[in-house]
Formats: sequence, C-alpha cells, structure tokens
Amino acid sequence: MNGYVNAVAGIRIPLRTMAVTAIALLLALMGVHVSMPLEGDQALYFFGARQMSNGMVLYRDYWDIKGAGVYGFYWLAGTLFGYSAIGLHVLELIWFSLTALLAYRLCAISTENTRLACVGPLATVGAFFVAATPWHLTQPDGLVSLPLTFAAWAIAEPALQRGKSQLLSWILAGVGAGLATLFVTASILVAFAFVVAAVVFSWRVPATESKSGVVVRVGGFFLGMALVLMIPIAWFAKNGALREYLWTTWLYPLAAQTEFTRDVRELVGSVRWFVGSVFVLIPCALIGVLGTLRDLRARYPRAIVGLLMCVWLAAGFLALLVQYHYSWQFHFNHFFVPVGVLAIIGMPEIFRALASREGRLVALATLIVALGLPLLLLKKIIVGSSHPTAATTYEDSVKQGLGMATEDDSVYVLGDPRVMFAAGKGQPVKENGWVLEVLLSHQWKEFSAALRQSSPAYLHVMRGYPELLARNAPELWEWITSEYEPVHTDSVQGTWFRRRDL
Repeated sequence: MNGYVNAVAGIRIPLRTMAVTAIALLLALMGVHVSMPLEGDQALYFFGARQMSNGMVLYRDYWDIKGAGVYGFYWLAGTLFGYSAIGLHVLELIWFSLTALLAYRLCAISTENTRLACVGPLATVGAFFVAATPWHLTQPDGLVSLPLTFAAWAIAEPALQRGKSQLLSWILAGVGAGLATLFVTASILVAFAFVVAAVVFSWRVPATESKSGVVVRVGGFFLGMALVLMIPIAWFAKNGALREYLWTTWLYPLAAQTEFTRDVRELVGSVRWFVGSVFVLIPCALIGVLGTLRDLRARYPRAIVGLLMCVWLAAGFLALLVQYHYSWQFHFNHFFVPVGVLAIIGMPEIFRALASREGRLVALATLIVALGLPLLLLKKIIVGSSHPTAATTYEDSVKQGLGMATEDDSVYVLGDPRVMFAAGKGQPVKENGWVLEVLLSHQWKEFSAALRQSSPAYLHVMRGYPELLARNAPELWEWITSEYEPVHTDSVQGTWFRRRDL
C-alpha cells in the first residue's frame, strides 16, 4: 500500500506540509470552541466538581447518575484552569489533542501511509468539533473517546511486531478500558468487544502472537482494567461511600430499565443528527469497511485497526440500546473516531480506483464528497465563535431572585443547574435538581423528605418542573406552594420562591 498515490493527479505533498497544515487547522477548529458557554449538563458537572473541591463526597453528599470519571475531569479542569467555561474547554482541547494523536497512529498503522494518516485527526476529532455545539462539548460520551482510542492503539500497535511480548501493551489497553468505564459504564461492552476481536484476529493472522499467548494478553488486559477500577473503589471506601458508588455505577442503570421507557423518537432523531454530521465521511468509511474485510481474508496484520473500529461501532451502539436514557445526540460523540479512521482506511482504495478505468467515476465522486470535510472545517472556524453566551442571564436571575437573601440563606434549584452555578452556593440535599426526571420511585420519596426537612430559604423552579413534581411527588409540590411564595419570574423560564416565614 506504500505505492498508493498521495493525492489526485500524482501530486506528492511533502509530509511536513501536510502535518503542519492538519495540526494548524485542527487547533484552530478546537480553539474557537474554548470561549463557548456552559450548557446545563456542563454546569451541573462543574457545580458537582466544585462541591467536591469543598469536601463533599460524590454520590454520598452529591448524587448524579454520571460516572466518577466525568466529575474527576471537571474537578481537574477547575483545579488547573479555574471553574469557568474557558478553563473547562482548555482541558478539553488538550484531551482531544491526545485523541487526535492516537487517531493519527491508528490511521498510519492501517494504511501504512504517513501522509494520508495526517488527515486522520481531522476526520475524527475535527469532524466532531465541526458538528459540536456548546451542548455537545465536554460530555462524557465525547470524553470517553480518548481512553477508547488509547485502548485500540495499545492493542493494534504491538500486533504488528512479530515475536515480541504484548503483555505491557495489553495492560495499557486495560488501563484505557478502565478509564473509559469510569466515564461511561456501558463502555465496558466496547472494551470487551476489543478483546474478543483481537483474540480471534490473533488466531487467524500468522504475524501476530501465537495462541499460547492468549491467556497472558487477556490477563494483562484485565489486570490493567482492575488497576484503574480499584482506584475509585478504594477512594469511595475510604470516604464511606462505596455502597453509593457501586449502586449508582452498576445497579442504577439496571433498575432504571424497569421504571422508564426509551424515547425512540429522540433516539431516531439523534441517529439522523450523527449521520448528517458525518455524511461526507460515510462513503469513504463504507469503502474502509470493505477494505478491512478484504484484508482480514488476506490475513494482513494491518487489518486489526479496521476490525477494532468496526466492533467499536457495533458494540457502542449496543451500549446505547441497553441504557434507557442514552437517546440524546451527544451520546453518539465517541463514534466520530471509528467512522473517521474507517474513512481514512477507505481513502487508499479510492486512490487506487482512480488509477483504473473501471472504478474511476465512482472513486472520483466519492473523493469529491470527501473533500467537503475541509470546507466544513473552515466554515466552522469562521462561524464557530458565534454562539451567544447566556451566562449574564443566569447571573441576573440570581441577583433578582436572591436580592433580599443573606449569605447564610440556603438555596435549592429544581431544574437548570446554571442557576445554581451562578448562585455560587452549595445545595441542602444530595440530589441535584437537574436529575429529578431520572429518579427512581424510592429516590423520589427520599428526596421529598430531605428537601422538606432542610427547608431551604429560597427555591428556583424551572418551567415544566411543577408538572414533574405534581406527577412524581404531589405532596412535595403541595408543601412548596403552601410554605413558599413566588418573588420573581426570570427570563430563563423559572420562578424564584422564598419561604414565607422569612
């Protein structure tokens, strides 16, 4: 495959030129997102991370359904760069830069063409940032791209080294899988799919390690995974929250399946969003899948990358289906990596077809579609900073609603966590107000009792939440309307209430 042309009409672009251009374009694309505002989810995770920095223990003192890795990432961003949107997105830029570097290596392994591999970061991380709005940024399902890509690289890179021990690489792959699980528990399905695919691949491809090394490799993988997973287990056990951690991470998703139904319409809409976001890559990616199948039949070692990307897509979609609440667009964020890598794998096939009279027309049409990607990158760079910030709106809401509050008055927000984040206070109960719609029946009872017992001085109730409360905890809503009086309705569709005895 080294003989494939590197550009149309035989133009050979210098490697340094391609690398510098790709890096500059990607950094510019990611850079325009640094100033984008926090959305509700991001404000929630940042608020929880700030609570942790003040000594509260996740799940025990502050409860959310998201993984510990998410709050660890936000805590790290706040600690290193400050609890602001810019600080968060700076760490995100570093995080995805590492993802892009690993995507480059996967493309280089699978195509044996370093020039073409330079496009890999743009087709993976770049494609994500083209599609991303402030709502999609720094979501757990995007952050999980790095550890999953790391696991795939740790498996694929040594697979081409004949006769060398792969124990260390499989331990590293297990570390990546463990980190992915800390962000999104269901990522364990993708990790296990990697293991099964790689083991089967090693049995078929003579250039990889013999069957006798399977136990060592798989054992190394689970060792690396255990080393990572034991860290939060030990930390939560030390802080008296191990039961809450294990229940939230492993048992809550199963319990939620029995109480909630999937929003199929939302899932279909999210699939359409993702397909629309990668439409310029799909023709190349499909050709990459076909090329991977051909290389697997020919038993080429480089086929391991395409195989891992295919099982990533399959197992990742299965992971979406087994979680009732995984129907939103951002739950597809990590799929940009496997689609992008497969598209790069398909590019040499297109170049080769251009050299043959029979496939020239189809190849040229596919290449023209693929060239739409750099145009989308440039367009996003130009307009990427045009998203308005609503931070001042939430700050104004807090000033109006808490105008008569003292420093010691407690506040609880039922709804948008950007209000709570702007208020700069802690919360009197462990359940955050953004997670109410996914509380189980027994959690509603505990939350209702805890909120009434704490009797915060002020409440902020977002539009739509009175109906949610009346449906799931009517006694709580009755208590609120009898014990509190409305003092201000703001422009963010919420109403401030103050306790009547104040």
